[in-house]
Amino acid sequence: MKRLLTILLVILYSSCAAAQKYDLGDNNQPARTVLFTPDSRYLVAGGFMKIYNMDNGSEVFSATSVTDQYTANLILQADISNDGRYMVMAKQGRIEIFDLQARRPVSKVRALNMIAAALAPDNKTLVYARTNGNIVFYDIPSGEKLSSHKLGRLKPSTLDWSDSGELLAIGTRGDIALVYDVKKKEIFQTIKMRKRAVSDVVFSADSRYLAVASTSGEVKLIDTQNGETLHSWEAHSGATYTLAFHPSGKYLASGGADNNINIWQVPSCKAVMSWQAHEKSVLALDFSPDGSMLASGCMNGPLMGANDTRVWSSAGRGIEISSTVADAGSETLTGREEVIEQATIKAVSNELKASEVLSQKRLALVIGNGIYANGGILSNPENDANDIANRLKNLGFDVMLFNNLDQKNFKKAIDDFGLRLNNYDIGLFYYAGHGIQVKGNNYLIPVDANLQSENDVEYDCVNAGRLLAKMEDAGSTTNIIILDACRDNPFERSWRRSTQGMGLAFMTAPAGSLISYATSPGSTAADGSGRNGLFTTALLEYIDNPDLSILEMFQKVRTWVRENSNGRQVPWESTSLEGNFYFKME
Repeated sequence: MKRLLTILLVILYSSCAAAQKYDLGDNNQPARTVLFTPDSRYLVAGGFMKIYNMDNGSEVFSATSVTDQYTANLILQADISNDGRYMVMAKQGRIEIFDLQARRPVSKVRALNMIAAALAPDNKTLVYARTNGNIVFYDIPSGEKLSSHKLGRLKPSTLDWSDSGELLAIGTRGDIALVYDVKKKEIFQTIKMRKRAVSDVVFSADSRYLAVASTSGEVKLIDTQNGETLHSWEAHSGATYTLAFHPSGKYLASGGADNNINIWQVPSCKAVMSWQAHEKSVLALDFSPDGSMLASGCMNGPLMGANDTRVWSSAGRGIEISSTVADAGSETLTGREEVIEQATIKAVSNELKASEVLSQKRLALVIGNGIYANGGILSNPENDANDIANRLKNLGFDVMLFNNLDQKNFKKAIDDFGLRLNNYDIGLFYYAGHGIQVKGNNYLIPVDANLQSENDVEYDCVNAGRLLAKMEDAGSTTNIIILDACRDNPFERSWRRSTQGMGLAFMTAPAGSLISYATSPGSTAADGSGRNGLFTTALLEYIDNPDLSILEMFQKVRTWVRENSNGRQVPWESTSLEGNFYFKME
């Protein structure tokens, strides 16, 4: 039986590998956009925008130089015009319009708090969404705003036009998707999802169907002719992030937090095929207009080591490539003028602004370990934890506060926090106490630890990776980890190998996360001489300052700590936040 199972697995793996057309490598960035040009000859992908030739998988253009690769240039959402001439890219605070033929930017639209954008089928009308709930219609030729629609308390996250140009689908950060009648300028359909934020909305090429995905994993297929929900099902374990209809309209692809791509029949929604496509969460999908290829993008970042952009053969995925799918071209990079339907990939951004703060559900786990049975006493961690907990309560967090936890209760607190976090938008973990890195892993030291050697750490301490995994699994939109740890190792005098000066190791922040260290990775931080440690003193100084983004706040904390330690201690952050987070807005 085992031999038979092994043979079947080998056959399955071989068939999956054969269906992969191109692996476009590790680009050190989240690939939130994958879009084929209308002639199916090129793929535009990013992260930071790159163009690949689908004849051989080679990179032919990169829009962002190495020196310009910073968060503000990452694509939040993108779209290609029906004629294949232009691409619009939603970025932080602006929309860039890019000429694909000339391979150069042609204009920018300033859009404060902008989060998503899409081109209408007429290739002239641009719609973009702002985090304050506004949907804005913009005329590209004249450069003038045409109209806007206010969604009230609902905060948009992603957009898609129907091929007719009569309907606009709007996903929101709540559990609601909307269908907007462009001619009547009114919402005529509301689609309720289960609990979690809408992550993608996409029309089929003939506008007959609308598919809606949620970070709960749920997908709904809607008949646009009568508004009826044809099917609702759990497409992925964990979040479903992205959807794409095959041009024939017979199949729907979905990608999710389980790293899988799943193919579903339309309209029956029966499973056709499923495979692990990436090492990280699948964020973007697009079928080529000729139906022969499926492109996918996944979560990635510096040091994450994921091959973030891949292209698969549709024929190897249980999909019959319909003869009715046009083998048409466009002006895109070839000069041909035939037109084929646009394909738009949406990506959820965690851009959080003033109007959203009041509606956020926030949960914090705060732990202060200072009284060590075998490692001496730290004077500040309990004060630090208590003061941070009180401040977070005032900032709208539900707080789980613990002091002086042994290993058993430390792990239980993390596990309980992970379970509760499933029902929250924002997760925050704060720890003050001893921390140490061993063999490149970070460990938080419980008060009952008795570390006679380095080898005891793995068994007697709490691996910080446990916390990261729990927060990532919960699916909260924004996760914040603050470690006022990396104080000198109190046990090292009995160890054969000294860890002096090692501090905590660098950890890559999962998607939508920020990790803050009291000092730079590999360095140690001092316990304070007053009520609070130096780092937490600075944190308390700035955390409730209004209108500071979290990155601006930590910049101020870093400057304060560096100046007040005479340069000996410099706080550090690792982040993969997809937008701004504010502790307090006025």
